[in-house]
Amino acid sequence: MTALIALLARHRSWLLLLAVAAIGAALYAWGAEARADRARLLAWGDKMCAAAGAELMPAKGKRGAECFTAVQALARFKAEAAEATAEALATAERSRANSAAADARVARAAADAARTATAQMEAANAQVTDDRVGRDWIAALNRTAGLRPR
Repeated sequence: MTALIALLARHRSWLLLLAVAAIGAALYAWGAEARADRARLLAWGDKMCAAAGAELMPAKGKRGAECFTAVQALARFKAEAAEATAEALATAERSRANSAAADARVARAAADAARTATAQMEAANAQVTDDRVGRDWIAALNRTAGLRPR
């Protein structure tokens, strides 16, 4: 063990140089990874800004300011479009519900009229004697068929 310590002490400067070189290589590799991440991020930013119709790095002005404004405008447009779409759908649904309610009222009125006409026809049939029908029977028949008197 003492021989190893003596050997390490004798070559301390080389071991220190080796440790510094290893740390330097690790820092270089970490820096290369950071540079690659930055390059990927800038490429993504260029694509995003181009899609928004702006430049990430304009010739004049602050980098990303124009792009940020364009992206904000697009986000605002998307929110407003979604709100307008929801309002249009709600209006259409209210119109459909009102129309359905009106149709239901008309159908109920028609069903009531048909029931009344059927009852009147049965009453007119009960009054027929000797297979002779009169004016009341013809009127009841017309109401049963859905015809209105003049």
